Amino acid sequence: MEFDLMTGSSTWGEAAELAQAIEAAGFSGMLYTETGQVPWMQLAAAAMAAPSLTFTTGIAVAFPRSPMVSAQLAWELAGETKGRFRLGLGSQVKGHVVRRYSSEFDRPDELAPLIRRAKTQVAFYGTTPNYSFQFTDLGYEGVTERLRDLMRTGDIAGMAEVITDDMLEHFAVVAPWNEMADRLKDRYGATAARVVMYLAEEQIRKDPDMVHKWGEVARATRS
Repeated sequence: MEFDLMTGSSTWGEAAELAQAIEAAGFSGMLYTETGQVPWMQLAAAAMAAPSLTFTTGIAVAFPRSPMVSAQLAWELAGETKGRFRLGLGSQVKGHVVRRYSSEFDRPDELAPLIRRAKTQVAFYGTTPNYSFQFTDLGYEGVTERLRDLMRTGDIAGMAEVITDDMLEHFAVVAPWNEMADRLKDRYGATAARVVMYLAEEQIRKDPDMVHKWGEVARATRS
């Protein structure tokens, strides 16, 4: 097991001195947080001073800078350290992103609206009395009745909230893009010859570029 030190803002000289000291003491590496200053120059100074250490950002803030800039920095640092650099990215909280970094903040990953859309669809079907057994068999008693009461009042958002994340996992495959094909195969590979993407067309009509992401899933699923 490796043994690293977490560090934050300092001068370049201090970064080099600290790196030499912990290298001599037997540490494996250093993890740099991005707080009052960016970590890149300190990290470079430390890497030159302590050539056996491994260096990590934990985290470098992702949203305020271009992904290409982050990738270029990571590539250069990895090359100069001969592979002893690992890029750790994070979103940071809205207050820091907006006030400290003067950037717009929004939640990542098309995932949240798709989950909400899937819950709404499951809730809609769940109002049908003939389908109530599916909730009951899974241990979710009284779901159909709650959904029907909300539908009578027109509370569609409330209906979606009745469908918990645990419930949704039984009726839908929830995964990031790079895991979707594997999740589909794991769930249906032994029982289904074909799978049909229920909400894909709706996404593609809203954003035609989504066809490429769905295409990647299709190719990976068929492979």
